[in-house]
Amino acid sequence: MRDPRVRAISFTRPVSTDHGVRDEATSLGKRVQLELGGQNPLRVMDDADLGRAVEAATRGAFWSAGQVRTATRRI
Repeated sequence: MRDPRVRAISFTRPVSTDHGVRDEATSLGKRVQLELGGQNPLRVMDDADLGRAVEAATRGAFWSAGQVRTATRRI
C-alpha cells in the first residue's frame, strides 16, 4: 500500500479491518474501494455534483451487468 506505484486499493474483509485499511490508504492519498457487506450503498452528499453522482450510481449498478461484489444496490 505504501509503494508509490499503488494508486488505488480495493479490499474485501471484515468491517473492523476495512476501517484500518481505509484510514491508512486515505492518509497516503490513495483511492479506496471497500466491500463492507450489506447492500453496497452509494451515498450522495449535500454538496455533490448531482450529474456526476447519477453517472457514478448508474455505472456502479450496471457495469459488468452488476456481476461484481461491489455493484451499487442502494442509493
